[in-house]
Amino acid sequence: MKNRRAYFIVGDSRKLDGNNANENPRSVARLVLIAVVGLVACAFVISMFMIDARHGGVNLWSVIRFAAACFLIAIAVEDAMTKEIHDVLLLGLALVGICALLLSIVGHNVCELFCFDSESALFHFGFTEPGWCMIGGDARIVGALCVSLPMLAITLIWSGSFGSGDVFMCIGAGLILGPALTLYSVAIAMVMAGVLSAALLLFGVLKRTDSIPFGPFLSIGFLLMLY
Repeated sequence: MKNRRAYFIVGDSRKLDGNNANENPRSVARLVLIAVVGLVACAFVISMFMIDARHGGVNLWSVIRFAAACFLIAIAVEDAMTKEIHDVLLLGLALVGICALLLSIVGHNVCELFCFDSESALFHFGFTEPGWCMIGGDARIVGALCVSLPMLAITLIWSGSFGSGDVFMCIGAGLILGPALTLYSVAIAMVMAGVLSAALLLFGVLKRTDSIPFGPFLSIGFLLMLY
């Protein structure tokens, strides 16, 4: 009898075969590509954090951006590899979003307590201030719901349209980015996913009944708006 273990995620569970160690070359190449892309993305995020520290001082907003980027990269890599998103990653992104919401409610001036540069209340990247750190708490709540609720409704009507992990991603990222940037992010993700799906269908890599994970495209869209 084959040994199997359950892998639990939000709204779903998956049994993994313990005897699937012999991957075909195509799968191995895919895993290597995903790992390389993930490492490059991590290096980019770390370098941007160092630029924040050098130019504007590190404060709570720069920490929030760094933490959100780390969770988004981890979600993209895991979803690309397994077509699943672990609860811990979704919870971590949601907690980062809640921190952004609380910081907006408390006020931006609290950042000065955590700045290495006492003259800077907000961090500066590329000598400009990201717009998402200036929005209020009410806008962040709208951002958390403006995409997640329609996405949930579509999923309930057409089963399998989106994964529950995608819905929770939009909640966490929406709390950080607000409504406008969240809508832009999801629009970018849908365009990228549509173009890639069409190309893969055209070249016969995918069948019409196949599906691709949407989490990596959402992560790219959110990362573009964060930076």
